[in-house]
Amino acid sequence: MVVSAIVLTQILVGGQVTGMHAALAYGTDPLRFDGDLMPQWPTTSAEAIHLSHRLLAGVVAVAVLALAWAVVRCHTRLSAMLHPGARVAAVVLGVAMLGQIGLGFANMWLLLPPELVTAHLAVASWV
Repeated sequence: MVVSAIVLTQILVGGQVTGMHAALAYGTDPLRFDGDLMPQWPTTSAEAIHLSHRLLAGVVAVAVLALAWAVVRCHTRLSAMLHPGARVAAVVLGVAMLGQIGLGFANMWLLLPPELVTAHLAVASWV
């Protein structure tokens, strides 16, 4: 439930990034902020929402991948309670999360082609 809440929050923040045209507020390098490793304090609402999305993306990635890993590696008596397809679903979730990260990076590197923006929003909903 906690991971779902974090993901939903990220989807809402990401929608704001798209709606505010803030995806390139810090430039086109997804690992830097206008060339810096650490961002300056946001001075515009676009920078603030973009920074929020990037920081929350790290939390989401760790939470989702940890959940997927825990389900795949579950060897306790809890594993008997798992749905038979839970491990497959966990692997699909992990792959979708990694794909989502790749799409986010590609969107910035390629200057937001509509097809990639749409794919990034779609995969977010699948996660």
